[in-house]
Amino acid sequence: MFSIFKKQKKNEEQVDDPGVQVPSASSTSTCSNPPDLKDIQCTKNTVIHDLADLGDRESGPRLPQLAAYKKIKFGEKFRSFRSQWYTECEWLEYSVQRNAAFCFVCRVFGPENSEDAWIRTGFSNWQKNFKAFIKKKINLTSWKVQDELIKISADLVTETIVGDILETGHFALMVDEARSHKQEQLSVCVRYTVGLEIYERFLQFVNVSCDQDANQIISAIYSSFKNCNLNMDALNIVAQSYDGACVMSGHIGGVQAKIKEHYPCAIYTHCMAHRLNLVVVDLWLKKGSILRVCNTRWVCRFKNCEAMIRNYTAIIEYLSNEIEEQSDKDVVEAIGILSEVQKCTFLIGVLLLKDVLGIINILSTTLQSKTGTLACHSARHFCPSTYTSFFSTSTCLLQTMSRPSPPATRSGSTASATSKKCTSNDDILKAIEHIQSSQDKLLAGHKSLGSDLKTSINALTSRFDSLSLEISELRTKVDLLESKVLALESKTSNLSTVSSTQISDVIQEFTERDRCKLNIIMYGLPESTSSDLPTKINDDKVSVRGIFSKLSTDLNSDFKSFRLGKPTSTSTRPLKVIFSSCEAASAVLTSYRQAKIQNLSLLPLTSIVRDKTLLERQQLRTCHLELDRRVAAGENNLTITFKNGSPCVISRSKNDIRVQHHPQQ
Repeated sequence: MFSIFKKQKKNEEQVDDPGVQVPSASSTSTCSNPPDLKDIQCTKNTVIHDLADLGDRESGPRLPQLAAYKKIKFGEKFRSFRSQWYTECEWLEYSVQRNAAFCFVCRVFGPENSEDAWIRTGFSNWQKNFKAFIKKKINLTSWKVQDELIKISADLVTETIVGDILETGHFALMVDEARSHKQEQLSVCVRYTVGLEIYERFLQFVNVSCDQDANQIISAIYSSFKNCNLNMDALNIVAQSYDGACVMSGHIGGVQAKIKEHYPCAIYTHCMAHRLNLVVVDLWLKKGSILRVCNTRWVCRFKNCEAMIRNYTAIIEYLSNEIEEQSDKDVVEAIGILSEVQKCTFLIGVLLLKDVLGIINILSTTLQSKTGTLACHSARHFCPSTYTSFFSTSTCLLQTMSRPSPPATRSGSTASATSKKCTSNDDILKAIEHIQSSQDKLLAGHKSLGSDLKTSINALTSRFDSLSLEISELRTKVDLLESKVLALESKTSNLSTVSSTQISDVIQEFTERDRCKLNIIMYGLPESTSSDLPTKINDDKVSVRGIFSKLSTDLNSDFKSFRLGKPTSTSTRPLKVIFSSCEAASAVLTSYRQAKIQNLSLLPLTSIVRDKTLLERQQLRTCHLELDRRVAAGENNLTITFKNGSPCVISRSKNDIRVQHHPQQ
């Protein structure tokens, strides 16, 4: 375990005392240890600070290799430290300043009351008994050392748990009592979270054999917190869970009430596993059973039922042989058990209990899981094959019960009474077959309901897919809007000179332009002569669809339309058409431009333009006034075009395409 402190050694070592034999390199070295390693604990204040030539935790033992070590006279001979002892004892280190050997492990990790000869002053008795002394073996696998190692490991685990709780700041408390070797032990557990992960950890057992009232249990709980170095002044208990005993759950003098006096947010929950056990115990009407069962461990009962069904034939055969041999006084008990297990009610009861206890066993195990919560526990679903398995097993076991009864015994009519109870097995088999046929019909109905449910689920899945597509489109529009906002922010480099009102107006203009992308304006369509408003709207829609048919536009989306301005007798008002998507409006404008290039007649329609905001219309009117002014001044080949989304007047070349606009806009 001290291999981390090994240092590179020379191939040959200096022999200082010719009178002492040096072991060869090929001989087996004894892994020796210091004389006393009772407490291997990390005690920082035991390191000697007055010797600079000793090692520390980072450097390991100090192993100076000298050509000759300082000698001390013992009797008529001079003796000194030997470097070969480094190899024989990995814990050994040497101080040149004090000419003494030290135990590195005892000095760094040992308690303060360790031997002074190996920690404080050093050991320098270089006589021959020193070699025998350092080779003294110490059993590191003794029960005492193992208990100390277990305690150190437990303390480290507890320290980690306490650190997590202190970092979280709050935890849930779980306490239960258990009897061990005539002692009442209180098990203290905590439940907390690290991030989003749930942890359930055991802290320690506390002996409460002297008394088990609420005050004693509260005292034991706080004593456990103190022993684990949990600073309860900085922590908060937010939940507590115990069994349903009055001393624990009492709302006035119980443990949960006394905890709430100091921690009002500590919500009490009756342990779900205990509640489940109480429910089943109340429903357990049959007091006797073949095997002894536990009142709190339901897996025992479940396994008993499984063993009874699996070994039913062997049990019947064993009891029959026991009755036939009549070898001991237990034959009377065997007759009684055989009579009991051959009853149909017993057989049906065992089969039902197996299925019921199987569900209870799963639920009990789930409720006791460390990371489980009430929200994540789900009930077991109905399985159609359960009935089929139940009936087939019942039929097989009832047929087994129809075997010949054992011969008469000295118990008189007991065996014949047993056979009479089996005479109705044929009727029971017929009844089971009738029930099974009824269940087949019920299962067919379940399959039909399952098919309808599957259809509904498919419809919901399709709807969810459609909603996902719509959400994706909305995200695209949001991203587009964000890009426009970023573009706007990049253009307004000097925001200090722009007021918040101006910025708001710009953002509103972008919003209005996005809305106008859904609209087109149609000029020249005759207005309806009807005085009925719905009739007028319908006539306009008919005229619009007629224009769309001429444009060869396959328009599947619906649209709305209304006239702009007040009606007059001299002119036709423009018609505004609103689509449900920008793509539909863009398709109509594209088809109209292609029709103009092909000189396609769209009479009585004169033009189709996209809708514009109020600011765009004002800019366009300004450009028209400028155009008229410059034409009157004698300029030629002028036109209005759009640059960066704004209209302007430019000189027209042969490659320019004139943008037509109506003064009404």
